Amino acid sequence: MATPYITRLTDFSEEKKEMDMHMWLREAQKAIQANNWNDQRAIQMLSFFLKGTADLWYQSLETKLMSFAKFKDAFLEYFSDSNVMIQLQNKFNTIKQGLKSSILGRVCPAHSNSLPEAVMLTRALELAEKKANHS
Repeated sequence: MATPYITRLTDFSEEKKEMDMHMWLREAQKAIQANNWNDQRAIQMLSFFLKGTADLWYQSLETKLMSFAKFKDAFLEYFSDSNVMIQLQNKFNTIKQGLKSSILGRVCPAHSNSLPEAVMLTRALELAEKKANHS
C-alpha cells in the first residue's frame, strides 16, 4: 500500500512579491524528506506548486536525470536575478520620484543624498539587465 501524500507546500509564483524563494525551497525540502521522494520524483512533484512565470521556467528546464541539488541551484539562479532586478527597479523608481520634485535641476534638501544612490542603482540595474539578456 502506498504511503499517503504528506505535505502542505505553498504555490511558488514569482508574481507574488511576498513570496520568499529561500523559504519556499526550505518547505520543499521538508516535503521531499517527509514523502521520501527521490530526486526525479521530488522535481516532478514540486512542479505542481510552480505557478505563472515559475511554471514557464520549469517547462523550459531539461529535468531528465537532474538532481534536486541542480534543480535548486537553477531555481535560485533564475529567481534571485529577477528578484534583485525588481527590488532595484522599485528602489530606483522611489528615488527617481523624489528627484522629480527638484526645480531647475536643483535637488531638494530632503533628497540631496539620493543622487549618488540613484546613480549606483542605475548602474546596478544596467548590469542586471545585461546579465538577464545574456541568460
